[in-house]
Amino acid sequence: MVMEGDLYCKVYIYSGTEGSDLLAFIAEVVKGNVSLRTVENDLLEATLFKNDDYDEGKSVDFDGFVFFPYYLEIEPVDESDVTSEKYKDLIGNLLEALWGAGLGAVAACDFEDELPKKIA
Repeated sequence: MVMEGDLYCKVYIYSGTEGSDLLAFIAEVVKGNVSLRTVENDLLEATLFKNDDYDEGKSVDFDGFVFFPYYLEIEPVDESDVTSEKYKDLIGNLLEALWGAGLGAVAACDFEDELPKKIA
């Protein structure tokens, strides 16, 4: 089944963890493999970046997530081979796992309203 809409998703992550440890955690959650700074499984490819705009002071402001220390760029591996529901569910599971580990995580994508919301 072909997926509809733009499925690119950026997830900002607030973590004091080293990037390699964060990648290992993400790989465990999505049951993927790590190659350099990318985690890939059958549904998605997620590449971790250090955020050049990271600012500890601004990260606590409203919409301060754009100043978190890391972000993931997530895209489907093969849009023709998976449903958008499975793809979005996996991103939702990743967000919940990050929150469960005590990390800040905010998704910015066209379908962010379909993803779980963190309840403080």
